[in-house]
Amino acid sequence: MMLLDCFPVSSWTEKPLIPSGSSFILPAAGCCCLGLAGFFLFREWRKGVRLPEVEGLPSGGEIVAEVLKEHGVSSLFVLSGGHVAPVYVSAEQKGMRVTSVRHEASAVFAADATGRLKGLGVAVVTAGPGVTNTVTAVKNAQMAQSPVLILGGATSSILKGRGSLQDIDHVSVMKSTVKWHASPRSVRELRPVIERAIRECQTGLKGPVFVELPMDLLWPPSVVVKQMTAMMPKQSNRSLAAVATRWYLTRHLSQLFEGSSLSVPVPVRLHPAVDVRPNHRDVLSVLKMLQTAEKPVLVLGSQVVSDCFEESETLRLVKALETLRIPTFCAGMARGLLGGREAETDLVFRHRRGAALAKADLVILAGAVFDFRLQYGFSIPNRTPTVVINRSREQACMNRQPSKVCVCDPGAFLIRLAEEAEILLKRQKQEESCLSFSFSRSDSAWMAELKAAEEGRDREIYSVGLAVPSEKEKGKTTAADSKSSAAAGGTGHSEKMGEVGKPKSKSTETESKFVHPIKVAMEVNARLCRNSVIVADGGDFVGTAAYVVKPQRALGWLDPGVFGTLGVGGGFALGVKAALRADCVVWVLWGDGACGFSLMELDTFVREGMGGVFVVGNDEAWTQILREQQGILGESTACVLGREGGKTTRYDVVAEGLGAVGFLVEREQELGTALDSALQEAKKGKCALVNVRICSSNFRDGSISV
Repeated sequence: MMLLDCFPVSSWTEKPLIPSGSSFILPAAGCCCLGLAGFFLFREWRKGVRLPEVEGLPSGGEIVAEVLKEHGVSSLFVLSGGHVAPVYVSAEQKGMRVTSVRHEASAVFAADATGRLKGLGVAVVTAGPGVTNTVTAVKNAQMAQSPVLILGGATSSILKGRGSLQDIDHVSVMKSTVKWHASPRSVRELRPVIERAIRECQTGLKGPVFVELPMDLLWPPSVVVKQMTAMMPKQSNRSLAAVATRWYLTRHLSQLFEGSSLSVPVPVRLHPAVDVRPNHRDVLSVLKMLQTAEKPVLVLGSQVVSDCFEESETLRLVKALETLRIPTFCAGMARGLLGGREAETDLVFRHRRGAALAKADLVILAGAVFDFRLQYGFSIPNRTPTVVINRSREQACMNRQPSKVCVCDPGAFLIRLAEEAEILLKRQKQEESCLSFSFSRSDSAWMAELKAAEEGRDREIYSVGLAVPSEKEKGKTTAADSKSSAAAGGTGHSEKMGEVGKPKSKSTETESKFVHPIKVAMEVNARLCRNSVIVADGGDFVGTAAYVVKPQRALGWLDPGVFGTLGVGGGFALGVKAALRADCVVWVLWGDGACGFSLMELDTFVREGMGGVFVVGNDEAWTQILREQQGILGESTACVLGREGGKTTRYDVVAEGLGAVGFLVEREQELGTALDSALQEAKKGKCALVNVRICSSNFRDGSISV
């Protein structure tokens, strides 16, 4: 059949190439093939089986670790497994920090956080379920555009598809979640493949890459040869089958370790790096649009800080924003870019973004897109000119066609825009012409309007957090009671607020003896400093905190991103501590639902001697879902985490069982002391969890996003 497949059907059905009766061609061809195979086997039999010389050759694990070290990798996140053990053992021997986590997803989440903060994160997981356990975390990294390298183990290359332990097609599982993938077939392919993988995840539109590493490429060559030799028939067995088996296995070993010299790696085709530098004409075009704008708005997304790994790069971007003086709304990792600076008060706004976009006469999205967070572009009138600066044209044009698309790095674009604007101003001053462009928007009517809205919203929020329930209100309900009544999460869908987070009245805002979530956020915010990094992992509790908590540094706020994944907390916190200096204080804001995904990583913190403050907002429910579900469907099915009899889950006791320090807070008066104590423990290198029982609130009524 193989021979027949080489010819078109018509060539042997309509016009036979050989006369009728000459159908001996197939048996003849088969005999020829068998004859050739016999010749090669006879030759191997005559000269004997020659195993490759592997003495003194480095293991594949050593090669992989060496490449990682050359690219500045200082930490790996792993969950141990026999398939990949040589990689992390060699990494530790070369001075890299190897952090062993309790779940493979946490390894990737930790690498994600490190990648955001340092430019590259590496996770090493074993084959089969080790790889499949990472899928959600890898997809989260892909949608957050995080540079992450996932090294996944695999069975020996000779056993692929033969029913070996944990043998699956890893690439088919991972390819839809990664930017690039590879599976090297020999030891000398390891270096170029890993080098290209690192390059792929760091250039253009950043994202995760996956490299499958068969274990016979990683373990010491002498061990692999010894084990495979043990599988061979004995030399005394000179049968055709025995000779064929020895020849096949020996040839496989030669392909693994020999061929070309290991000192000259096989070349891997490299695609040209994507140019993300700003186009000069695009910069001038946007500058011209700014000259005529009276009510501009700038929205910053995570992409704008994707290269702010060094303080110098951050300062250049901050200086550009201070020069342009455009009213700015920050989202994702851009939160805190101007944190702790005077310009933050003048330029950065956190509230009433929808109203500002509706009134603006120019909207610039730098690293942000028209997705659900901007109501798919519908929050901006069609007549309003829009500029989208993004590393991806596809993302820039999502849901709405902008007036101007600039495909480049958003941070670099803003820096160039500020430089060109300064040149323009200097030229105008030299010509003594009437200035057609000015940065002095601080006292403009537009800026004053936005500031008034910001201050008014702040007063509303803080009035809720500072409100002290009366003794009568304190006795009315408990958090557990509120989850089993129609009052859960607010007053239900029929009384839904017109605007998310707008308080109705003090009497309906809180009727619980426990702590209001806004108060928790206010107390946390009061204890932040320039060395603080906030990890946000939760739904309603984290969404509430986002209105109040102000990061004090660039890359000082890490949340999952557009995928909205719960469970990033433990892994992200590990990545932060591994990436930043020892005096960094990591604050994890955990919803009580979300903390269940990675609570066991407190054990990792304790083993690694890492300090951190974990604040659990415990209202005993999946509140963000419960609020709308109960309002619309009338049932709290599957949303209640509380237990009968008013008993709450003691996350603080769980923390103590894992070796951390635990605090339980049930009254507002206890909160400040508990947070101070937890912070002191964190500064000593210890891990502390504060389990805060929070009351139900309608603060974010109507905030569910689908």
